[in-house]
Amino acid sequence: MRQFYNLIMEIQKSLSAEEKGLCLLNYFEKSAPSERLFGLALILGKRNKRYISSDTLKNWFVEISGFTEWLIDNCLAVSGDLSETISLIICPTNQKPQELSVLELGELLEKLSTKEIDSTKAFFEQIWQNYTKETIFVAVKLLLGGFNFSINNNIVVDALNKFTGLSPIHLSLKINEPFAILNMDFDSFFFDFDPKQDKSQPYPFKPFLKIEEAIIKNESNAKIELEQVYQGIRCQIICRGDCVIWSEENELITHFFPEFKGLDKSFPEGIVLEGWLVPFENQKVVQTDLSHERLNRKSLKNKKQTLNSIVFMASDILENEYIDVRSIPFFERRKLLEKIVLTSKNDLIKLNEIFKKGIDDDIKKQVEPFKYLYLEGFIVRESGGEIESKVAENKLLFWKLSPRQINAVLLYATKGNGKDAHHFVDFTFALIDNGQYIPITKAINKLDTESQKDIENFILKNTIEKFGPVRSVVPNQLFKLSFEAIMPSKRHKSGLVLKNPIMVKWLRNEAVENATSLAELRQLLN
Repeated sequence: MRQFYNLIMEIQKSLSAEEKGLCLLNYFEKSAPSERLFGLALILGKRNKRYISSDTLKNWFVEISGFTEWLIDNCLAVSGDLSETISLIICPTNQKPQELSVLELGELLEKLSTKEIDSTKAFFEQIWQNYTKETIFVAVKLLLGGFNFSINNNIVVDALNKFTGLSPIHLSLKINEPFAILNMDFDSFFFDFDPKQDKSQPYPFKPFLKIEEAIIKNESNAKIELEQVYQGIRCQIICRGDCVIWSEENELITHFFPEFKGLDKSFPEGIVLEGWLVPFENQKVVQTDLSHERLNRKSLKNKKQTLNSIVFMASDILENEYIDVRSIPFFERRKLLEKIVLTSKNDLIKLNEIFKKGIDDDIKKQVEPFKYLYLEGFIVRESGGEIESKVAENKLLFWKLSPRQINAVLLYATKGNGKDAHHFVDFTFALIDNGQYIPITKAINKLDTESQKDIENFILKNTIEKFGPVRSVVPNQLFKLSFEAIMPSKRHKSGLVLKNPIMVKWLRNEAVENATSLAELRQLLN
């Protein structure tokens, strides 16, 4: 248990992917073989059965411990985590508290029922009276539905690769398939495998090499092509028998898109296509985050599938009739791709559009219609010119669209958790609509250190009301925000949501009347 608890604490402290990978590798090396697979399942979020709500658990703790509710709430405001709060302030009645392994704890929880509240309460009381703080922390986390690690599957695969020596593709395939976490051994799970599974192996995704607009403008060669790069899911569809879908993050995501089941009937065997999964309605790409929402769902409802029509925008063909065609020039592969997509007659597969630019074309005018659509930018291709020589081998030239910007008024500021409990980390901004301030988004602060201090001082001196960690402030400060896309939203009062908003400038000397209006933002969306 102590090894798993230390892993959680270290991952929470780690900021870089490299640090998180080292924490995982250290856990795999030092943990007991019997509990290694169960610990891995918790890291991957495989076990998310929730036994009780956090409010009910807090009430139980107040009742059993004798602490007052206001004391618990104040401690929770500082730690930001109910599990950590309970494990730190609790005092086991047993003078020699015991320690369970993470697997033993999982086996005890498996006997509980979400419907038998009394048995869950008795289990909680038993845990906090007789076991160590590490066991209490993990037990409370599992009672509330498991862990929410901000860790990419690629980091897990890399750590497993260093520990086991197995190929990353095989490891990705294994961690993405369902498995019985309590009744399976780590070694047998990873080392006993069917070689036929290698049929689903994807090709490496070419990384993007960012270039500036000036390079495109100054290019003398007229044969320049711009191919759209969406904010959807970059992936490969592999049809070697059954069709599977691999994401750019080396995740097997076939089960999240059941509408593509049976795709092998549309293509001859031995086909590998690369492109983007994007929502598609009325012959155009729509809110791109809907495709990412699929990846965050435990199960898919039929209603969700019918409302969100997902298509695959085919960009390239990598394999044809089991032959690797990546060495063939792109324009020849494009003709082959067009032929395969057209003969498939499958509405789920679309050709990604390519725009050609001549010497005298104004690239700004060509790109303007796409500025507020769901694009990240364009892949830039041309045959035999200066741009080609600027590309390193096995990379794609990528022209990223400049971020969109608006001026918004600061309304609220929220303090963080843990080490950020005494600093404001979330800022809510509003736009003007018919003389009223309508909240539009929360934004991350990317300003310099001096500006951040000035903002904190302004908030402390201009607070109107307090709501726990949230403060409302006098709406007289204007900020410039950048964002990647505008999307419609039924959940927000404004009817809109911004993707990846960032605070880029404090407009100290500008009046709030210069703020962007909500009508202007809606016009950009339309």
